[in-house]
Amino acid sequence: MKNLSFASVAGLVLFAAASANAADIRPAYKAPPPVVAPAPLTWTGFYFGGHIGGAWGWKTWTEPAGSGEFTGLPDAQGAVTGFLGGIQAGFNLQLSPNWVGGVEADVSWGNIKGAFPCFDGLHAAIGEASADYCSAKSNTLGTIVGRFGPTVGNAWVYLLGGGAWIRDRYQDIYIFDEACQGVVCAVYNAKETRWGWTAGGGIEYAVTANWSGKLQYNYMDFGTRQLRLQGPTSGGICPCGYPEDINQRIHTVKIGINYRFGWWGAPVRASY
Repeated sequence: MKNLSFASVAGLVLFAAASANAADIRPAYKAPPPVVAPAPLTWTGFYFGGHIGGAWGWKTWTEPAGSGEFTGLPDAQGAVTGFLGGIQAGFNLQLSPNWVGGVEADVSWGNIKGAFPCFDGLHAAIGEASADYCSAKSNTLGTIVGRFGPTVGNAWVYLLGGGAWIRDRYQDIYIFDEACQGVVCAVYNAKETRWGWTAGGGIEYAVTANWSGKLQYNYMDFGTRQLRLQGPTSGGICPCGYPEDINQRIHTVKIGINYRFGWWGAPVRASY
């Protein structure tokens, strides 16, 4: 009985020791790292991109004051439409957590044109059986604007305003039935680069840390400017040409994409 009691006690001691060792070799678990919130989006930095879109507008031709007995007659008015595409570059500054401002310059190349009858009032006034066809074509235009507005998440909603310029070509194809039997008598041409102002707005959305897409509308007003349409150097109806006051207004809608370099090349941070 004594031997049995001793064996029982020894077994209990060995079992307790084994249990203690087993507890000592249990795997240790580390606490997970703290969750770090992503840095907020910043629009600060330089960017470069491209765009495509469409344009439409109106051209009004009026005989200048003091140029003849038909001064003030609306010689022509017609619509122009077309597509455009180009590039833009600029710099944005994050003014506060929810407001951004910036400057941008862009240039677009396109084929914004229209053709329409002209000088009908003049010919009717003098009883001529004649016809003229006037045309206008814009192949280049651009803007230099400031942009400002609030941000909502990764979207920036902005208003814009600044200067605009446009490069135009004008043409008057003069057909005088009595003198030329219905064929072209003379062609008058003029071209110019004109400055005006623009206003509009848009929305730009940060798709990734550096890439964003935008949708933008511009109204461009180039006012009235007097041009001289030059006629043929010899022969024709009026070799010397004639002046016209031409007023024009253009609307554009563009979609584009920008790549932002950040502040002096630093990466742009965004949250998603």
